[in-house]
Amino acid sequence: MADDLDSAREAFRTSVRCFVETLERVPDDAWDKPGLGEWSIRELAAHVVRMLERIPEYAAQPAPVDTESAAAYYLRAMSTPGVNERIAKGARESVGLLGADPAVAARAIGERTLAAIDVLDAEASASTPFGTVGITNYLATRVLEVALHTLDVARAAGVAVALPPDALGFTLRLLADIAAARGDGDTLALALSGRTPLPGGYSVL
Repeated sequence: MADDLDSAREAFRTSVRCFVETLERVPDDAWDKPGLGEWSIRELAAHVVRMLERIPEYAAQPAPVDTESAAAYYLRAMSTPGVNERIAKGARESVGLLGADPAVAARAIGERTLAAIDVLDAEASASTPFGTVGITNYLATRVLEVALHTLDVARAAGVAVALPPDALGFTLRLLADIAAARGDGDTLALALSGRTPLPGGYSVL
């Protein structure tokens, strides 16, 4: 992705605030209902909050960049053995971060993370379990994660949400970049232009 740091930072900011506002609309009796796959809505929210909390930690460990794009980061992460199990386990273990009011906890952690990334420059990087990536590309992946999981929470809880246009733009561009990097770009382009349907069960991620 060719976006600059200021654009990535602003899209991340709007996606985080939309996520928090969505949590505020989750009914009190819905938190332990199915959220995504094996996760409850509470565990899904914990997954995102845990991710937000770790961004400043990863950005505080500068190292040479070894992952050149946001799409390459995703491909590396998705190909790591046991990654889905590890992420699911981390979400379950992070439920305590949410406390008695998940939206309040998410807002506090989100705002701390936003303040931390505000002081980073374009040369910063994030050292993650899946490699070291430039901060602009890393924030693009976080926009996608927050945006998609905001939609997941809204759908599971039965509440309406409209993603901010900049966050939605980052999300769609990165999904297309991942498809192209996987060799599925033609398939996605034909489907999005109404020429052929996507194969059953197709997912970029």
